[in-house]
Amino acid sequence: KTNKGTTSLKSLENIPNITLIMEPTILNIGSEEKSINILAIPYLGDLSLEGNYLIKNKKNIKYAFMHTDISKMKYDNGQEITAGVNVDLFKGKIFSGHIHTRQENGNVLYVGSPYQTKRSDIGNIKGIYDIDFLNGKLNFTENNYSPIFQKINIDIFLSMNDEDRNKLINNNYNDI
Repeated sequence: KTNKGTTSLKSLENIPNITLIMEPTILNIGSEEKSINILAIPYLGDLSLEGNYLIKNKKNIKYAFMHTDISKMKYDNGQEITAGVNVDLFKGKIFSGHIHTRQENGNVLYVGSPYQTKRSDIGNIKGIYDIDFLNGKLNFTENNYSPIFQKINIDIFLSMNDEDRNKLINNNYNDI
């Protein structure tokens, strides 16, 4: 929790066109005619330090990418995060991947994991996002391939025909 240099992403650093950002960094993307600034704040192990980078750069940043606990969001178990980075003063869009449950609250989006990993993911639609930074368009593509965890009412399950029942349970983790 205190060693920001320990990351599973290290295994990617020798792949062409992959850059690991290990320190808070402002990236300018676009062209001379149209460009924006993006703030990347890797896991620092210090919520106040991470929050200070947001506040310090709040005026000239449209997007911030973090890996941290953010106040007013929820942990994977559904409990509200009370001791997290306060993002109220930051007006840009914040993306974080620290919490695996996909959720949005105001200007904050936890992108979550791209596939379900446990029963608490029931009902949490998973997938990936792509962003057109210059036009401000955010697109979500649902993951319809990976297995899901689901609760199925026995009466509904028994009333289904065999084909629909097989489609529903095939390749999934089912609680009936």
